[in-house]
Amino acid sequence: MSLIASDFSYLPDVSIPGERAPLVSTKKDGKSSDLKSYLDAKGDSDIFFPTDFWLLERIDHYCSGPVSLWKDKSSKKGKKRRTIT
Repeated sequence: MSLIASDFSYLPDVSIPGERAPLVSTKKDGKSSDLKSYLDAKGDSDIFFPTDFWLLERIDHYCSGPVSLWKDKSSKKGKKRRTIT
């Protein structure tokens, strides 16, 4: 299984309170504006969630199953994992 993720190098400050709160933005007449709630996004807005790549890596490794580091006959040979950020 492979997980490919990308992220913006910069997002402006988020006006919604909370850890990893989304940025909700809309564009009208060529001008972008940020909304104060994701509930205000009525089909014409973009919602950007900040990405925690460390957490995604942990989830990916956990969901991929255990890799045996022991060399015995009953274990499958595990592949070493790599993560590129």
